[in-house]
Amino acid sequence: MDKIAQKNSFSHAQENNGFQPTDKALRRSEQFNLHNEVKSHDTSDKKGATDTSDKKGAPLQSLEPSTLQALYELMSLVHDSVEAVDQNNIAESASQDTSSSQSIERKKIAADDSSLLEKDPVAKIILPVEPLELRSMLLAMVHTFPRTLEGLVLNILGPTGAEILTRKFDEMDQQTTTEEQTEFYKTFYTAFDDQYAAMDALLNRKELFSFQVFQSVLDQYLRVHVDRPS
Repeated sequence: MDKIAQKNSFSHAQENNGFQPTDKALRRSEQFNLHNEVKSHDTSDKKGATDTSDKKGAPLQSLEPSTLQALYELMSLVHDSVEAVDQNNIAESASQDTSSSQSIERKKIAADDSSLLEKDPVAKIILPVEPLELRSMLLAMVHTFPRTLEGLVLNILGPTGAEILTRKFDEMDQQTTTEEQTEFYKTFYTAFDDQYAAMDALLNRKELFSFQVFQSVLDQYLRVHVDRPS
């Protein structure tokens, strides 16, 4: 997880000055492309046609069927949720004062720790995925669906999902060389226009997860509510 906090000088490739589709349109296009890839993958499996040279050039084709399904579920989740999340954030910031927001946050955090995973769909999707398969899936998203990956981390990923993802990062690091680790994180963060925002999102939500667990214990055994430090 030290890799998340490392300073990166890698910048996202600049786009053309012509007409640019919106992020929403790009994400819809990415989901459509993945749907076709899944159908193609299923057809190839049924025919028994597997070409390792093609797999090297096509990251999606190198994924296991279960990992490809997890990727499809993540993309569907992003496309269905990102617009609603943005609207909810605007509405909440406009209608709730600080004390009201803190009260709502306390109620959310007071949930039993065992329910945290059930309430985080991203965490449920990535938890069963093996670390190296998740690594391949994330790299495939960087190369093929970068806008969806950006939306996932910045808009959809919750505290539990961030905790699970960073644990997977640690497991990846244990199974790869230093050079491979450096290359992975370098590539991963190129998907984000603001790489520091992505790092902050992961670290802040991981910290929030720890606070949720702490608050849950206090509430369950001592009936004590503690506001999260600002």
